[in-house]
Amino acid sequence: ISDNSINHRGDIVTKQQGLSLIELIIVVAILGVLSTIGFLNLRRDTPQVREAARILAADLMRARTEAIRLNTTVAVKIDASANSYSMFLDSDRNGTSDDSKTIMQRVVTGDFPLADVTTTLTNGLIWFDVRGLPRDSAGNFSDATVNVQSKQDSSYQLVVALSSQGRIEVRQ
Repeated sequence: ISDNSINHRGDIVTKQQGLSLIELIIVVAILGVLSTIGFLNLRRDTPQVREAARILAADLMRARTEAIRLNTTVAVKIDASANSYSMFLDSDRNGTSDDSKTIMQRVVTGDFPLADVTTTLTNGLIWFDVRGLPRDSAGNFSDATVNVQSKQDSSYQLVVALSSQGRIEVRQ
C-alpha cells in the first residue's frame, strides 16, 4: 500500500501525514487556555467562599421571613472579628436578644475555614421590621454589603448585597 495517489491529471500526489507546525501551536494554545480556566475553578478556597456567601444570603432571607412571620423585629449581628453572625428577636432594637434566645448562630470559619467575612454595616447590625424591610439603628436604611473573601487570596471575594427594599443577592 502506497501513501501516493494519482490525481485527475495523472500527477502523483503524496498524502500529508501528521500535523503541521501551525496546527500543533493552535492545539497547544487551546489546551493552555482550557487548563488555566480549569485551574482557577479548582482552587480550594473558591467553593468554600461561594458556599459561605450563598448560605449567608439564605440566612439573611430567613431573618427577613422570620420578621414577617413572627410580626416582630429580627436582628442579624455580623461579628467580623469572630467571623460569625447570629440572628435573634430584638423588638426594642437595642442590639441584644429580647429573650436571650438566639434563633440561629453560624460561625463562618467553623463551616468554611478558608472564608472571611467583613461588612459595611454600622456595628455589624441590621434589623428586619415586621414588613421584612431592613433598617439600621437610626431606623433608616441604605444599601449595604457583606463581603465574603478568601483567606488565601484576598482578591477573590463575593459580595452579599442587601437593598433597602429587602432584596438580597450574591455578586462577584
